[in-house]
Amino acid sequence: MRRPCLALALLLLSGCAQLDTVRLGQDRPEDLQALMDRHEYARAGQLLDRYPHLDTTGRRQLLHDSISRYESTALDSAQAQAGDENLVGAIGTLDEALLKIPGSSRLQLYRDELDSRRIRRLQENERQQLMARARFLLDEQQLYDEQLNLDIPGLTERWQNTRNLQEIRRLHGELLSCGLEKLEQHALDPAGECLSLASEINQTNEVATALARLESERSSVRTTVARQQKVTRVKKQRTLKKKNINTSQALLTATQTALDADDLVLARETFEKIPASTRKNDNVLEMEQQLDSAISARVSELLLRGDRQYRADKVTAAIDTWRKAQAIDPDNSEVRERLERAGKVLARLEELKSKQK
Repeated sequence: MRRPCLALALLLLSGCAQLDTVRLGQDRPEDLQALMDRHEYARAGQLLDRYPHLDTTGRRQLLHDSISRYESTALDSAQAQAGDENLVGAIGTLDEALLKIPGSSRLQLYRDELDSRRIRRLQENERQQLMARARFLLDEQQLYDEQLNLDIPGLTERWQNTRNLQEIRRLHGELLSCGLEKLEQHALDPAGECLSLASEINQTNEVATALARLESERSSVRTTVARQQKVTRVKKQRTLKKKNINTSQALLTATQTALDADDLVLARETFEKIPASTRKNDNVLEMEQQLDSAISARVSELLLRGDRQYRADKVTAAIDTWRKAQAIDPDNSEVRERLERAGKVLARLEELKSKQK
């Protein structure tokens, strides 16, 4: 009876395939839009191939645009599902779309990426379950050992404890394998978790060797990270130095321009913006000397002019002159003393005037 049934099944499958071919061949020109609306792009493309005259109005371009929109919509939907951690749903969406446009590299690449992510998540979940089970059994064993000091366990308790010990020994091997596998993948933190738990169960030579290898790799990583950080730090310092040099050169040029324009206040303010890291450069020191000489000469000139005005009882004019000197050299003590003295004189004069009234 089995052979006739098998022959019948093969006949039915063959008939379905032939029917599908016939159905494709029976598509009519007026079916093109309906095929595109149903996303039957393969049949729509075959229809255009059989009836080239249909493309006179750019329908092949319309088909291409429809495929592109459908592809983008499927990607957006899958990305939204993946964003909600629904990887199975996202992969299902992509699989459905790939049935419509199997040649889409964008859909296939994203599907492969999601499937790889799904497999990694499954493996991590399995690892977490392994560790959770091992911790649970270790806690059970600790409670059992404490119970021995309080009461004699019954037959059921002893039997269960024997089973737990057998499972703990089995999990010890799985944890060791987990740690070694993660070491090969250079996933050091998961490797450390598996190996530490295996060591808690039983510190065998294999576990000790694996833990030593783990510490060696961690030390190597720390060394590599430190080296990379140093390289990054040096690059930043070089970049900053280059930037400071460029900034310094621009400010030196601006200072010289202000000096040429006889604007000593602007020249001083501009020079003070030069980065400290470039202050020892020869061109900066040369500009500083030139600026100091110009400021010293101008302040001396203004001091003398103010002194003459002051002796001529032109106190207000003298104060204006000295304030100009102070704007050029704010820290000059001689200028500050003259302004303080003149200010007191003006205050006494104002006091005398008010008494005379």
